[in-house]
Amino acid sequence: MQEEEKRACLFCRVGEYRKAALLALCHRKAIGRQTREFDLVLPTALGKSGHYRASILSALKLLHSSGSFRGDLIVVISNSVKSLSLKSSDIVSALDYIDNIRLTPTEAAVIASEFEDEAMQSFFLDEVKNRYGYAEEELSFISAYISFRKDDLPAAMRLIQADQATGRCSSASTKLAARILLNTGYLYPARRYACHLLKSDRKDVEALDILGQALNAEANWKAARKAYSLIHEITSDEVSKLNMLFTMPQVASSANELSDSLESFTANLNTYSTETKSVGLIASLAYSTPICHTFYLAYQGSIDLRWLLETYYRLIRSVAHQVIQENYSFHSPKNKFGSSTPILRNASGRTRIGFTSRNFFQHSNLQAHTGLIQKLSRNLFEVVLIHRHGVKKDMAHLEFNEYADRVIYLASDFGSACKQIADLDLDINYITDIGMNPLDGILPMVRLAPYQVTGWGLPHTTGLSEIDYYLRSSIFHDCEGQNGYTETLASIDGYLGYFDVDRSSLIEKSTDYFLLPPDRFLVGCLQTLHKIHPDFDSYLEEIARIDESILIIIAASESDTLNQRFVQRIKRSAPTAHKQICFVQRMAMSDYHSLNHLLDLNLDPIHYGAGITFIETAWCGPPCITLRGNTLRSAVVSRSYEYAKINDAPIANSKSEYISLFERLMKDGQYRLRLREEIQSKSMGTIYNDYSHIKSCEEFLHQLAKAT
Repeated sequence: MQEEEKRACLFCRVGEYRKAALLALCHRKAIGRQTREFDLVLPTALGKSGHYRASILSALKLLHSSGSFRGDLIVVISNSVKSLSLKSSDIVSALDYIDNIRLTPTEAAVIASEFEDEAMQSFFLDEVKNRYGYAEEELSFISAYISFRKDDLPAAMRLIQADQATGRCSSASTKLAARILLNTGYLYPARRYACHLLKSDRKDVEALDILGQALNAEANWKAARKAYSLIHEITSDEVSKLNMLFTMPQVASSANELSDSLESFTANLNTYSTETKSVGLIASLAYSTPICHTFYLAYQGSIDLRWLLETYYRLIRSVAHQVIQENYSFHSPKNKFGSSTPILRNASGRTRIGFTSRNFFQHSNLQAHTGLIQKLSRNLFEVVLIHRHGVKKDMAHLEFNEYADRVIYLASDFGSACKQIADLDLDINYITDIGMNPLDGILPMVRLAPYQVTGWGLPHTTGLSEIDYYLRSSIFHDCEGQNGYTETLASIDGYLGYFDVDRSSLIEKSTDYFLLPPDRFLVGCLQTLHKIHPDFDSYLEEIARIDESILIIIAASESDTLNQRFVQRIKRSAPTAHKQICFVQRMAMSDYHSLNHLLDLNLDPIHYGAGITFIETAWCGPPCITLRGNTLRSAVVSRSYEYAKINDAPIANSKSEYISLFERLMKDGQYRLRLREEIQSKSMGTIYNDYSHIKSCEEFLHQLAKAT
């Protein structure tokens, strides 16, 4: 490939599509039988630049001339179709032009699903049906796929099941059914469909990927690793290799299982080799779905989390080296201007700060940052919300957008997303949720702002050297020090965030409303199941033995498989508690407040305690018994009580003291009520409505931007 052709391909990879299209137009040549990567640049870049008709024509020409990169070209065409108002004559002309090839049912489905005009969609389907003579099961698959893309999953499954009843279900339909079942949490049927496909073709990579995802969602981490090792034998891709080495259990079946998974994770970190031949990270994503490997590390108890995260991200940095380096070269202000060159970035004099996340919807990450984003002085700051691709656009998300001066939705392709952020000319990029989603740590590695910071989105270090500062409340001054953080630790005055509360919003409800017995002592442990470490099982057991009237309320997972896994563990490790546990399903926040108002006590798990769940309920719920931790992730409740100056707060220094505190609070109703009222009263102005946190953040961030 000549230099100009290589440069055009590079422009495409870094999101510079207009430049790529111009170079491709200048250097295009007659297309031979074998299509090259360069030939894909023109249709791709034209579509990404908004020249949709030209993009389709260029893609059709390639389809007509060569059979290579056929799947990529179908995607290019479908992406442009959804942005155009096509006529029936356009469809006929396009199909006539490629009359030398037969669109497969999958290809026809992909294109048809993108038509906005239902009449044109029907016309297209009639045309391909008449031209290619699709069988009934193929037509049924196309209809099911269209329903799937419209999120009408029941309709899609009905069509597929109707075909199954006649015994004529195609492989494509079976894969689609497996994908739908996986996405909706029906993990066992999804596995069965995947295994059915593998009986016909043991090297079906898509079926293996579905199987691996289902096994991972069931916390069957060893089997998931095996599934991805089979993919890696076939593809040599990096994503399956990472999955086969670093998948962890979401809910452990025992303390030994946690220990085994961490031991193998650590061993694989030490022996991982990046010298073997690979297809590259971007190409790997076509074969395997990445799993979030590091998220569950922080829940493991006393571990060297900084070393684990730093070592893992050094590995990711090596795997993604080309992607990072190319985008750094084009988009990073550090590369453009040099680290020591002053940059005049904002003519208004305000600090332009971006808050980047994939979780700004009804999620703890949104709740953790709403106050800061809403209250930052607009005389000092211009606030930009940067939503990563895939964010859920629920009501909370839409309301959250109103707090920003500007809102950006990042494109799905990495190069375009980097360019979007670079074009904002940020002074500071505050990335709130590094480590919550697979491979999200790669974006900060490109350094798209002079300073990158993070904070309490996740209550521990990111392990990324590209993050300059971790903003942490001074109430955690006696927790892990600088040696626990890759970032420079910045101490912020006040509470760990700004949280507002409206007492009048509380609606008192009876136990009947929540299907709870009226005569039991109700104890909440309303944390996600992966927070309840196996070491905490013995706490639950000793508490349950105090009195048979105790009913421990647990927040159920959305996955029945994980709930069953947790119950089976408790049955073995805490048989008394097993008989006194009750699950409650996910509920609206108003109901969550009402439920906590009913509870007699709350329990804070050890190792990784309550965070947002405590802040959401301290004003309306019962006292929360906690074990004093020495890390941020285990210390939110205890340091909150100390910051609010709660007298005789329910903070234990040992397991025996934790149990004794529970027994005392259970038996002494007056003490329990007095403590409840004190917490609810003193939390105002400390846990809630603490403006000193905002002022301290403003001062730090503004001074940081001035240093640019």
